Amino acid sequence: MKIVGIVLCLIVLLSISTGAGISATSKAFNSEGLKVYSTKNYSLALAYFNSATAQDPSNIDAWINKGNTQRALKSYNDSIVSYNKAIELNRTSVDAWIGKGEAQRSLKLYNDSLVSYSKALELNNARVDWWVTKGDLQRTLKLYNGSLASYNKALELDNTRVDLWVTKGDLQRTLKSYNDSIVTYNKAIELNRTSVNAWVGKGEAQRSMQLYNDSMVSYHRAIEINHNSTAAWSGLASSYEAQKNYQAAFSAISNATAISPKVAYYWYRGGYYLQLLGKFQDAAKYLNTALSIDPKNKDALYREGISMQAMGNSSGAIALYNRTIALDPKYKQAYNAMGLAFEAEGSYSKAGNAYNMSLGIDPKYGQVMNNMMHTLLALKKYDEAMKLYLKL
Repeated sequence: MKIVGIVLCLIVLLSISTGAGISATSKAFNSEGLKVYSTKNYSLALAYFNSATAQDPSNIDAWINKGNTQRALKSYNDSIVSYNKAIELNRTSVDAWIGKGEAQRSLKLYNDSLVSYSKALELNNARVDWWVTKGDLQRTLKLYNGSLASYNKALELDNTRVDLWVTKGDLQRTLKSYNDSIVTYNKAIELNRTSVNAWVGKGEAQRSMQLYNDSMVSYHRAIEINHNSTAAWSGLASSYEAQKNYQAAFSAISNATAISPKVAYYWYRGGYYLQLLGKFQDAAKYLNTALSIDPKNKDALYREGISMQAMGNSSGAIALYNRTIALDPKYKQAYNAMGLAFEAEGSYSKAGNAYNMSLGIDPKYGQVMNNMMHTLLALKKYDEAMKLYLKL
């Protein structure tokens, strides 16, 4: 019945073209397409826009609307073709350039999308959201200074956007302009003292400057506003870690695991802090949970190996280090720990091979050089051991 209705509607629309010319029919199809588009019946809308462009290929609005509909249907390549048709008809069509840029962005053609957005902004530079999108594209492409310029342009047009001040602050942190980023986050906080993202961002900048106590104040403020901010709890844990207060770091990250129990990274960090507290069995539980969520978490595998080794299971530890290395052949710490495990088993030749692998990745890895020296002594290779000793 739906198809019959469409056909009848098309017949009616075609009938109104008598004496009015094809362009009028095209406009009518386009108008009906917009009505249907507003109901999110994109397939039917596309049928109308196809008819509109077929009746009059010079109907630029129909081409743009067709492109928008194809984009809504995730037919991004087809939408670009439609937008290009509109641009051929009028190279100053801002809507066509923006639509094309959005389709390209959906296809992750970020350079092409940036070109389209830049063209649109040449034609109309008064749209805040377009400047923001341009800045986001530049940031994705690691064109950080250009991104900062775009965000600044957006803020010139609207300096009340808290989210935009936060975005700018985040970018300044990426550029390691920490003092500048704190000024920017403070601006966001002036506009909205309950902006969790601004407080967290400020805390991150302060932590990067080793202002750990100040960062804790910022993180705590974020937590007061939203107790479920895992970013704030994670940042707070990192600040405590930097001060070697591992018990407090563990308590903070435990809040993150309670809030987001399916995030392996938080469980891994909990296990790491428990190891630093000498609680290897408890650490193993946290690390096992991390690995149940993400079996390819190389850091959790490595740390689980350390717990195994601490509990006297050298062979189990070696198996975990091998799994770590299989995921990352340049994981020098895993080779080092494997060497220690082989030493514990009395396999000094294998230990030496493991240490050599680690030194092949980092020839100046002091801890490994020291371990290797002791292994060489155990193998009675005194000359080689003393040569290595002199390099320490």
